[in-house]
Amino acid sequence: MNCRSCMSDVSEQIDFGTHPISHKLWDSESEVAMSHTVRLGHCFACGLTQLMDEVPEDVLYAEYDPSGQKHQPHAEELSKWIENKGLTVEIGCNDGGFLELLKRRGFDSLLGIEPSDTADIAMGKGFPVIKDYFGLGFWQRPSKQAKCVIAREVLEHVPDVNGFMRGISEMLDEGGKVLIEVPDFEHPLRNGDYSVIWEEHLSYFTQHILENLLMKHGFRVLRWKQFDYSGRVMAVLAEKVDCAMPYYLIDDSLINGYVGLWPTFLENVHRYFQNRYDVSFSVYGAGCRACSLLNFADIAKYFHFVVDDNSKRIGKFFPAGGMEILNSPGDSDVCFLAVNEENERKVIERNPDFKGRFTSLFPPEGEMYA
Repeated sequence: MNCRSCMSDVSEQIDFGTHPISHKLWDSESEVAMSHTVRLGHCFACGLTQLMDEVPEDVLYAEYDPSGQKHQPHAEELSKWIENKGLTVEIGCNDGGFLELLKRRGFDSLLGIEPSDTADIAMGKGFPVIKDYFGLGFWQRPSKQAKCVIAREVLEHVPDVNGFMRGISEMLDEGGKVLIEVPDFEHPLRNGDYSVIWEEHLSYFTQHILENLLMKHGFRVLRWKQFDYSGRVMAVLAEKVDCAMPYYLIDDSLINGYVGLWPTFLENVHRYFQNRYDVSFSVYGAGCRACSLLNFADIAKYFHFVVDDNSKRIGKFFPAGGMEILNSPGDSDVCFLAVNEENERKVIERNPDFKGRFTSLFPPEGEMYA
């Protein structure tokens, strides 16, 4: 395949196998679900790591449930990065939560773009929303250019990365700003965390890969910051300029190490469970990261059930091993926390009667990786 960023050849790095869609919970433990191939590729020309196989959007996002949206403690800070100078557009506005923050700060010219039915929630809050996918040629308002475009947790989902960036550029006034937030892939690369790979995220960005993409499309980076949220994310504020920008040289040693560690990772996690055949295991958190890791590493067979706080998930079945989703870790001996690091302490505090022990599911923490 050709790279989503530079159109060079992509080299396959890890074949994780064929698995069901991570976020689509089952109605029975024996449900026959659609499966798809998950192959991780890398472009050694520009450094972008990416999935080599795509699930059609109409299949992937069918019956999308907005109830899984997480609290975003860093959103308030990001809202202060933006100046109220005119039309502000959020691509992937979801239920309008970030638009609400801007409205409270006095922004009065706001527009959302959201293809899923969560757009109806944002519109119900009074925001104008275009219910469609965004890309090159989307903007048909040449007389009203945007002063700022926001794309938080969107770019990693986009099949046509260059078309998306060109679409942002054609929407913005010269000197307009773009705020982009994506998962930070450097953290998993350095810690051997394979749970971050899943079918919704087609592209995996480090700081320099993202900044190179912005510079390629005529943006100058003004501000950058990491946040400990949902593993780890990074946000970049950039300005549209009319000049060429220099590129960072990319070091491929991180991806080479990540790929080379995978066989050892598999060997170690299976040894952990096989040496504890008389221990009962559960997973706390029926999310996509847990599903990916259990399926990729073929370790769902060692767990008895999954626990989740979301009442809509209770009684459903997890698309890794077909395990039932319950509301308590019960009498399991070890409960692996498959929640983001910032929420682990909250889960432990909410379950004071649990007699077993909690440990993290995700690398590098947790007794499985000791």
